[in-house]
Amino acid sequence: MKNEIKKTVATPKDSQTQKQAATDGQKVSGGAKKLVGMKPAQKVAVTLTQLAAGYAKKKLAYDKLRAALEKRLESLKKGIDRFQVLMAAVETKLANMVPPNGATALIIPLGRELLSMFPGFQFEVSSPMGLSEAVTLTFFPKDATAEDRVTGKGCKSLTICTKMPQGGIGVRDYSKDTKTYAPGSIGYSSGLNHPTVQVPQDASVSWFAQYVK
Repeated sequence: MKNEIKKTVATPKDSQTQKQAATDGQKVSGGAKKLVGMKPAQKVAVTLTQLAAGYAKKKLAYDKLRAALEKRLESLKKGIDRFQVLMAAVETKLANMVPPNGATALIIPLGRELLSMFPGFQFEVSSPMGLSEAVTLTFFPKDATAEDRVTGKGCKSLTICTKMPQGGIGVRDYSKDTKTYAPGSIGYSSGLNHPTVQVPQDASVSWFAQYVK
């Protein structure tokens, strides 16, 4: 049997593949050499100019924030000053307030109304007395002498208690006498022998007139 020698015929494509493989091998080998021989990257030194720029940026932000806070604080101080002025004005107004005077607001107008029922009379108002702050309206004839006014000759009176335990006002009922307090005592002088009647909310002038004695 004859030995047959197979001849491999190299095609142009095979030749190109072998050349490419050889070239790739050289590239890999050369690349490896470059990696082995590469020196580590050196740090870039920070310059003074860069540091100064960083500080300047922070300082600018600080200055802006501080200026804004100072402006806000000044505004708040002005607001406080304004409120203090208002508070002082309100405190002064409160200190100068005068409560309504019972004699001026109630007793005197009532006396004027009652005069229509007692023609020919005048009246005067006493100062509040006692715990009930009783105010007495005294009606006297226009021709009454000073002595008559002192002794009560020809005079009529109405006593209004402006401070009642249950609130409101009351009138002394001089038609009744409990004789609890002896003549000359404080209770007698204060009219405490006469009961106090609570004045109804809808009391008319004629209601008060019935207690004028």
